[in-house]
Amino acid sequence: MTYNKGIPLLAVFVLLCVLTAGLIFSVRELHAAVIESSIMRVFPEHGADLDRIASAVRAVDGVAAVTVFDAEQAAAEFEAALGHPWPEAEPMPHYLDVSIEPQSGASAAEAVQELAGVEYVAYHGETAAQLAGFSAALQRIYGLMVLVFSVAAAIAGIHGVRLFRRRGNQCAA
Repeated sequence: MTYNKGIPLLAVFVLLCVLTAGLIFSVRELHAAVIESSIMRVFPEHGADLDRIASAVRAVDGVAAVTVFDAEQAAAEFEAALGHPWPEAEPMPHYLDVSIEPQSGASAAEAVQELAGVEYVAYHGETAAQLAGFSAALQRIYGLMVLVFSVAAAIAGIHGVRLFRRRGNQCAA
């Protein structure tokens, strides 16, 4: 039995495919986490219809998700974060947490601020700009990983077919 140099090379390309596939999924998860952390908080006017405002915010370009917090949920979140209950004398304001696409954050914040029934939009432009840059870098890395995976899979496939044919020819002889 002779040593076949092609098998280790095939194994390297298969391993490269597996590693890049894992990196692709990791980068996608990281990108989803970046989008999830790109949040602006929207405070509606007192007495405004939360469901109507939430629907209008969802329709804004660049909005990924909207979560509505009524006064009771907001008070519970406040107490969980600080360990003290919200004073009952003043009601906790209703608000919406809005996940936005990092690249369209500023325009989405401006569009939401213009909606009827919205009193204030809490949005940190500098942080969002940094997240947008990071998100763009992640998308480039994702594209590069897909390219590396595709090339490695093609080379592994071609090399595997050659090894299979060579093996078949050796067995036939």
